[in-house]
Amino acid sequence: PEPGSPQQFEVELQSNGRLGSDVGTDVVISPDGTRLAFVIRGPDGFTRLATRRLDQGAVTEIPDTTGARVPFFSPDGAWVGFWAAGSLKKVAADGGAPVILCDAVDLSGASWGEDGTIIAALGFGTLSRVPSSGGQPSIVVDLTKESIDPRWPQILPGDRYVLFTAVGPQGPNSASVDILSLEDGTRTPVVQGGTFGRYVAGGYLTYVNQGTLFAVPFDHNRIAPASATPIPVFSDVAYSSTFGFAQFDVSNTGTFVFRRSAARGQIVPTWIEPSGEAQPLRPKPGDYTFPRL
Repeated sequence: PEPGSPQQFEVELQSNGRLGSDVGTDVVISPDGTRLAFVIRGPDGFTRLATRRLDQGAVTEIPDTTGARVPFFSPDGAWVGFWAAGSLKKVAADGGAPVILCDAVDLSGASWGEDGTIIAALGFGTLSRVPSSGGQPSIVVDLTKESIDPRWPQILPGDRYVLFTAVGPQGPNSASVDILSLEDGTRTPVVQGGTFGRYVAGGYLTYVNQGTLFAVPFDHNRIAPASATPIPVFSDVAYSSTFGFAQFDVSNTGTFVFRRSAARGQIVPTWIEPSGEAQPLRPKPGDYTFPRL
């Protein structure tokens, strides 16, 4: 049947803090489109994970997830992976004690495959394979000699390829979206001038450029550069011009969740008092990065 008209609506998450973390997508949706997992920053300044089922109004904060960022779902939606306190971890979506999967000094995106493998960007220049049951990471690609940092991976259907953003010295706005074969290590650029590439069920590749979300037809069984003309979908998706992540996620059922940004990836430097009171230091957003005293 022909699809109906898209329905757009805003979701008030009603958490006890404000939405957002330092690095990474703040809100993700389960593959079946029934649950949101998101990062909240409480009045104490610390981030934590929370979830909400879309058929319910209640928000549940997951205990023992202090410092959490970069959440991602397991294929069945039963688990949420995340980074906190120098470790890659997972926790049951319905709550429970977090499980440490491996040590990780950083996390610039992760994806959980159907075969139980997690592909994660744990440090500059590399993508690593981590068992979802826990264990020592093994590097699947090392691009440090090329001064390229592979970030924000997504395992494609079939678990043979992984999509990622190849960020070079010029930064995410000049990055490319590449595909890596997990069988032979072959790397194929598919989109130039984009960041945070995501394959969408139904045959599309999406990516962000300067705050605009583009989509282009793509066959994940035929790995080749996208040849069709990209179509702009949204022009106000929040994204980071520093790290290259974007604030959106898509379920396998076609539900798209995103955060808006009138600043098109720019930010406002802010002074935060020990009491939690925040005061903007500049009246307008700009390309401010790495503040220090």
